[in-house]
Amino acid sequence: MKKSKVFKLLFTASLTVVVVALIGVFYNSMEAQATKATDEENAVVQQIASKAKKEATAISAMSSSTKPSATKAPASTATSTTQSAEETTQTTEEEPQTQASTEDVAQADTADATYESTEPAEEAPATQPATAQEPATPAPAATATPQKQENTLQPNTIYVAGSAIPYQNGGQGSGQSIIDSNPNGVASTWGGASVQSGNDGMNTHFIGHNVGAFSCLLGVNVGASIVITDGNGNATTYIVNERDVVDTHGVDTTTGQDLWDRITGAGGGERVTLQTCLSDTTRLILFAGKA
Repeated sequence: MKKSKVFKLLFTASLTVVVVALIGVFYNSMEAQATKATDEENAVVQQIASKAKKEATAISAMSSSTKPSATKAPASTATSTTQSAEETTQTTEEEPQTQASTEDVAQADTADATYESTEPAEEAPATQPATAQEPATPAPAATATPQKQENTLQPNTIYVAGSAIPYQNGGQGSGQSIIDSNPNGVASTWGGASVQSGNDGMNTHFIGHNVGAFSCLLGVNVGASIVITDGNGNATTYIVNERDVVDTHGVDTTTGQDLWDRITGAGGGERVTLQTCLSDTTRLILFAGKA
């Protein structure tokens, strides 16, 4: 019984020693690891601090190279630079602080450069700006006073289908010979009133050649206007109201109606009759009444 108790006490003591020894080994191991981690952290911090110091030196050198030698940095810039240098030295404690101090140095140098660029340069002698010449005001254009248009119609002329055809008051005695002497340039009266008046209330019969002075009548239809001036230049307007084709005796080739008296007679009111050849056996007749 006593041996058993002694054995238990020895076992317990041995176990306690082993446990204490294990705890000591574990503690020593943890302490060694902590020491190693601390050394590594210190090495990293020293590397970061060294790198930040080099960057600050490089930035300061670049800033110094861009400054004019005779220009003094303003007090605010010097203070900012000092603060940035102090912040740079604190990079040995934490990496975020190192980055912040580097940015502060860059901002300080930027502010320094901005201040220097805004320093007024030596002013050049002021020159008076050239006075812009005002554009000359154009003189108002002279307003033309409308003048009364003079009568451009010529006497003894027939205006029809865009043509102006001179005529003579030849009558039945001379009308044919007149147009034969100048077939392309003149027409003549023949039947009816031998002299065109426009106010005598009678028919005036005009003849002209085709091909010749009256060729334009081939394009004139009912409703067209004809303006005829008398010997004094007084104009009378007539409107074509009938178009016929007759033979050499004045008979309508379509209806067989004898139109001779209407063509050559003076009756029927103020009107005119224009005649030209279509062929050797047919004639074109235009009847027109006063408008």
